[in-house]
Amino acid sequence: MKIAFVILAHKYPEQIIRLVKALSSEGDHFFIHIDQRATSVFSDVEKLLGNTSHVFLMDQRDACRWGQFSIVNATLNCLRRACLTQENYDYVFLISGQDYPIRPLSEIKRFLEENRGQQFIEAFPLAEPNKWTNAGGAYQAMKRVSNWHFFLRSRPFHVPLQRKLPNALVPYGGSQWWALTGEFVQWMINYLNTHPNVITYFKYTFIPDEMFFQTLVCNSPFKEAVANYSLTYTDWSNPNPTPPRVLTMEDVDALKISDLLFARKFEPGRSDEVLDLIDQLL
Repeated sequence: MKIAFVILAHKYPEQIIRLVKALSSEGDHFFIHIDQRATSVFSDVEKLLGNTSHVFLMDQRDACRWGQFSIVNATLNCLRRACLTQENYDYVFLISGQDYPIRPLSEIKRFLEENRGQQFIEAFPLAEPNKWTNAGGAYQAMKRVSNWHFFLRSRPFHVPLQRKLPNALVPYGGSQWWALTGEFVQWMINYLNTHPNVITYFKYTFIPDEMFFQTLVCNSPFKEAVANYSLTYTDWSNPNPTPPRVLTMEDVDALKISDLLFARKFEPGRSDEVLDLIDQLL
């Protein structure tokens, strides 16, 4: 079981390094994108991991701003780099620099082996009733993808003019974090190379990182294998103070009973004790 871990990060270099060490295994690779604006974070990670053969730090870096296509573009650059290795990864994980495994790597690989071929991504049709259907304004499910959206730096501008997805694509949405098969990732990169209009379209959607990959996998030959859930535990219901919740020792019981493989989010200073305990349990 060969895995590529794509990590998107913008702060806490010590936690990024801890995450890589926790997941390192022979044959697996890491593709790390550090936000373009996080110069010192990139330097710190490069000093400690830059000469590591199984870690690839992206030189081409985006300034990843919430709600914008830059997050998707950063992910795609990592995936393209992974495809260039020609390693034939069984699975590709997309995780953040504030994620951490809550299962041993051996158990993660066993789970993937037992469920080989499934696409672990939350994905629901945006045109059918879903958790975003009754959201207000531009957050409403179909408005996210069918209206025009522009940004002036971090400020969004929403234009209520209808658009139609190219290539008869049916729009889907869900959590940003996923584990997709290497076979699908290679198919997707090839598809985007021949259908650049898909990228052009999604550049003017709202929060595309929660729709882009869902739409592609659910309109692909791999759609019947979509498991429709993420493998990452996240607590949106108990912010402390902002959602999603920063996980601490108060969350240990929830993590223990979870049947998922990863959890987020963790922060140095606030999550040190729970991360130490997770390492002991692993």
